Amino acid sequence: MQIRLSGAGGQGVILLGIILADSAIESGYNAIQSQSYGPEARGGASKCEVIISQDEIFYPKVRVPDLLLALTQDSYDKYSSDDKYYETWIELLKKEDIPFEDIALFYTTQSDRGECLKFIDYVYEKYEVLFPLIETNTVDKLVEVIEGAEVVISGRMHALILGLSYKKKIITYKISKKIEEFHRMFCGYNDIDKIQCQIIQQIETIL
Repeated sequence: MQIRLSGAGGQGVILLGIILADSAIESGYNAIQSQSYGPEARGGASKCEVIISQDEIFYPKVRVPDLLLALTQDSYDKYSSDDKYYETWIELLKKEDIPFEDIALFYTTQSDRGECLKFIDYVYEKYEVLFPLIETNTVDKLVEVIEGAEVVISGRMHALILGLSYKKKIITYKISKKIEEFHRMFCGYNDIDKIQCQIIQQIETIL
């Protein structure tokens, strides 16, 4: 469950988010809370995001909310749309000259499945293309999907490393500083042996 709470500074949305996250943890779930607000603090638009899941949470920011609470029109206008997030994926595909009909999405957790379905709906509504969705809930199934792909596009480290291991072209969606660093170090190396050699050389240089 991805929750986005928004309103004006001083209305208590950040406190509400903290209470939701604490309650979820007390109930045995994984939860994470983040917040942002303008320089005005009180009176300016503020946002609090909470992710609650039975699975491990890999990324702390809400990408596509399952629940949006907006206490002011200003906060709704500012925080309600996720079109920009979807379009960054579309722009990446266009930049790499990858046709929509060559794309298939895969997921490993139920929260990922929910995000994939929302993205599929968005693409179908705007571009009239329906992406297939593949469940990879076992290591064998994930390896099978990676082996059958020509290109692996992901913002998840495990998928990118698997792609390299099977000598696939990888394209990083730089969703975090960790992925940005991975991209900087290994983009263009589509052979795991070459990467291992590069790491060994770096270690020898340090020593």
